[in-house]
Amino acid sequence: MDRGMRMDERGSPEHGAALVEFAVLAPLLILLLFGLIEFSWLFSQNLDVRHGAREGARIAAVDGFADTDGNGTVSPGEVAAQVCSRMDAGAVAGDTLISTTRTGGTVGSDVAVTVDAPPQSLTGFFATFIPSSMRLRSTVTNRLEQPNPVWPIFAGEPCP
Repeated sequence: MDRGMRMDERGSPEHGAALVEFAVLAPLLILLLFGLIEFSWLFSQNLDVRHGAREGARIAAVDGFADTDGNGTVSPGEVAAQVCSRMDAGAVAGDTLISTTRTGGTVGSDVAVTVDAPPQSLTGFFATFIPSSMRLRSTVTNRLEQPNPVWPIFAGEPCP
């Protein structure tokens, strides 16, 4: 018997069997791995949008938005910048939109902040499966704790 050829217990050669099995399974395993990565990234973006809306509503209810340019009024751009600065992955400049509403200016009135962002693909493998109309949205409503807010009500201000 040739020492270079190994035989299994039944006496048949098994040259390359593991390589063929790996070649068949590797694409499926890689697809599964990238699918998990892409789903996890989408989930992280959704959490970030929710966090941005929650932080924006908290700022609006407790402190009010700051006048960052010092002109005496708070612009929609300043509000959007303050909300977007509290987000990590979800705030894509120009694509992430911030909106605010309130029912009144007295303590106890409702204030709502909405963050609307498009999902971003991390690996690009599944970008074709994410519809272009899909948006990650979160609206958080709190009650005002300070009277007479000076920040404006607006819809759809993009992140700077």
